[in-house]
Amino acid sequence: MKYKAVIFDNVGVILNENHKNWSKRIAEYYNLPFDSIYQSYSRQKAWQLFKRGKISETEFWQQGNKKLGKKLDLKILKKMARRARRPRKLVVKLIKKLKNNYVLGLLNNEGREWDNYSFQKNSFYSLFDIHLASYHFGVAKPKERIYKILIKKLKKYNIKPEETVYIDDYLENLKSAKKLGFVTIHYKSYNELYKSLKKLQII
Repeated sequence: MKYKAVIFDNVGVILNENHKNWSKRIAEYYNLPFDSIYQSYSRQKAWQLFKRGKISETEFWQQGNKKLGKKLDLKILKKMARRARRPRKLVVKLIKKLKNNYVLGLLNNEGREWDNYSFQKNSFYSLFDIHLASYHFGVAKPKERIYKILIKKLKKYNIKPEETVYIDDYLENLKSAKKLGFVTIHYKSYNELYKSLKKLQII
């Protein structure tokens, strides 16, 4: 089959970042238990609200502080989270290569401020033809609704789900995409991603 589009998840695929990374940084900085930080900020309702655009980043950290029972400096917390957002150079190089032949998309669960930071800091994000983030629509992966929005966006390019490859590091997200007809790749490492794309004759 001739594939026409490649859709990337951002955090965990393009960015070598996850909540455990910045939780570790914060824990080390304040000399606090990692699990306390991770559970208080990342595993609470505040993250669900933040990534759906229901609360701001400031409110996200404030609610985490409340859960933790401490008043950690918000400026430091924001700085730690941003420092963890490091692009994978080989994946970025791959995106630039694919741009010549495919419609590129970004489908990510993200809070507005974090997403904006990535776009402002890294020029390669301008290569994406489609950008759908959870905060845009108030719905996050793996809910099927966000994939159906993606299908509508692809339709403008006369591209069907079965002509589209979707890459994500979370299996639950891939299950929903596959159910709607997308060809999926589970990101585990750059080398495995490259092999999978080569097998599909995309590169």
